[in-house]
Amino acid sequence: MGNLDLCDAARLACQRWAKLTESTRLGYCRTLTRFVAFAAAQGVHSLGDLDPAVCRRFVVAPLGGSRAGEAPSLQASRLRWGVVVGFVRALPVEQVPRSLLGMSGPSFAAAAARRLEPLSPPEVDLVRSVVGSPGGHTLWPVMVEAALAGASAGENAGLTVGDFIGSALRLPGSTGIRARVAPLDEHGMRVVGARVARDSSDRQVAWGCDPLLRPLALPRPGERYRPSSLAPVVSSSLLAAMDVAGVRRSGVRSRSLLAFAANRVYARTGRIESVAELLGRASLDSAAQMVDAGWQERWGHVFEHVAGDPGPVRHV
Repeated sequence: MGNLDLCDAARLACQRWAKLTESTRLGYCRTLTRFVAFAAAQGVHSLGDLDPAVCRRFVVAPLGGSRAGEAPSLQASRLRWGVVVGFVRALPVEQVPRSLLGMSGPSFAAAAARRLEPLSPPEVDLVRSVVGSPGGHTLWPVMVEAALAGASAGENAGLTVGDFIGSALRLPGSTGIRARVAPLDEHGMRVVGARVARDSSDRQVAWGCDPLLRPLALPRPGERYRPSSLAPVVSSSLLAAMDVAGVRRSGVRSRSLLAFAANRVYARTGRIESVAELLGRASLDSAAQMVDAGWQERWGHVFEHVAGDPGPVRHV
């Protein structure tokens, strides 16, 4: 089951699309040919090696031809996903890998709306500059640096002064995310160190808590928030920080800083495993979804062999 060559499977699907109009069938088959080439470039040559992650990456992969490097339009993404799903459905069920059997066409608009764009290096520099300017928000800089170190919104919300260990942050992990020690770059060390240094003793006494348990990225201890609101507080703050910096393009989400960090690590190492370590994820497929081919082509060279690399993530 699932040992069919991907090219043979594509030919079989095109034959089964014979009832479509000629122009529609030809368009579908052209897109399917591109999908097979895309999969082959990622080392997938047989149906048994195909998984949903490869299919999803194809749907949002940059365009080729005269517009090479551009993200596909919503219409193009809809077509690609429809063709991939139609391809799977056209094959004999005994030949389809189990992981693909449940794959169906979700709302294309919703799928496109969830597209995550990593920030570019100039955008990260801009966000850091704006949120760190005099008179700026006192907590946004720490949230930004924690995200750039690999912290999820939930981990960001849970950080305390004791989690800052000089040149790194101790990230607590959460459901599906492993605890780890994430190094900070020089800018991050300065920002987080300054935050810890200026935290007033008056507030320590008022809160009545161990100084090391004072929140690092939130204005008050976590127990003063509803548990379900902690991560959203950080997410909305990160979005607000990017908005104030003027970073408002399509695809920018609260996780765009984290996506930048993932793509920076991949550019430096060329290893999906390093991305998974940064994010604390056991699943390489999940980590691979954070790597953006267009970003790597445009910005990857900036981070190759960079001096002052903060170093590897350590699991705890």
